[in-house]
Amino acid sequence: MVVSIPSPRAPPPARHVAAADGRVDRTPRAARRDRCRPAPFYRPRRPRDSPLFQLLERHFAEFERVYAERFAPAHGHWRAIVSGTVAKFLRCGDLHEGFARVKCRACKHEFFVGFSCKQRCVCASCHQKRSLILSDRLAAEVCAAVAHRQFVFTVPKRLRVYFRFDRALLGDLARLAWETVLEVYRATLGRDDLLPGALAGIQTFGELIHWHPHIHALVTDGAFDADGTFHPLPAVAAEPFRELFAHKVLALLLARGKITPDVVENIRSWKHSGFSADKSVRIEAGDRAGLLRDLRHSAATGTGAGRRARRGR
Repeated sequence: MVVSIPSPRAPPPARHVAAADGRVDRTPRAARRDRCRPAPFYRPRRPRDSPLFQLLERHFAEFERVYAERFAPAHGHWRAIVSGTVAKFLRCGDLHEGFARVKCRACKHEFFVGFSCKQRCVCASCHQKRSLILSDRLAAEVCAAVAHRQFVFTVPKRLRVYFRFDRALLGDLARLAWETVLEVYRATLGRDDLLPGALAGIQTFGELIHWHPHIHALVTDGAFDADGTFHPLPAVAAEPFRELFAHKVLALLLARGKITPDVVENIRSWKHSGFSADKSVRIEAGDRAGLLRDLRHSAATGTGAGRRARRGR
């Protein structure tokens, strides 16, 4: 692959260029070379120098081999996507695996750019680029020009283990968060035909890199009717969201046979159930910086970057 950089339409007059030995080179080519000298906007990465690359290159095969015996009982079954992601990461930026040749048409300067792996989480470079591009696109093309709120839905520690060993429940958790928002919004606004907008992402770890499945959601602070008219949500506490979300999660786990009615009764007897629905962060309409900040945080969580849903307008 060759990517050509077009030369300027009206190049400035040629200048005298001093050669390495001190002589002055008055040729047009020397002048073009001096004028088109590329700015240091591209710095080739050296992925093999990173500690993560060296760790995975040396020990990942052995880790995969012993995972079922040593780690599966505590951390869940092995997922095939992990092997593929690491394999692609170990080829990221390697010129032996393919590259693009970038060349300036004016001065003929050129350099190579290795193909990237485009993987989330494992590759810090590709993950950051992907997060920035995704958040910018969501802010520009998906989010309506209205106020938004950040929601974070969490479940008690006692129940998190079921989501570790049955990953399909994570999708249900996101669906229940959406249903909770929809039902509370409609009840508060007194109309069953309204629909809020929401972007939801599943995050499976906490600040200590421990297992902590929860939902990050960016929700419009109001809902739309069929004509696209926006109806702002009046002030409402977090309790209705928390209580409805807890009810839905417990009903789901009970229906799937993960817990018994005694467990449900026991959790409901706790003063602090462990369920949470935080909605304290509000982003005003027109606050693009705040919107991007929230979207980039959600996109950088990894799972949130890849598993998102658009609802409403």
